[in-house]
Amino acid sequence: GQGAQTIIFAHGYGFDMSEWNLIWAELLKEDFTLIAFDQMGHGKTSIGKNGISSSAMSADYKTILEFYDVKNAVLVAHSM
Repeated sequence: GQGAQTIIFAHGYGFDMSEWNLIWAELLKEDFTLIAFDQMGHGKTSIGKNGISSSAMSADYKTILEFYDVKNAVLVAHSM
């Protein structure tokens, strides 16, 4: 979607971004801008050379926000 409100989905430990598929389908009907990604070490991602840490995870969030030029969003997350 390309709606005015951006929603970012962060999945929990042991899952991947596909866990949001039911919610995603409904929100697209409402024309939100939706962003989901695999947390490091999950889904199609690797742990990376520095391993999983809160600083590495926050750097991932920062990269996503900058890449999509997000200025105002709702974060939907659980677990990690």
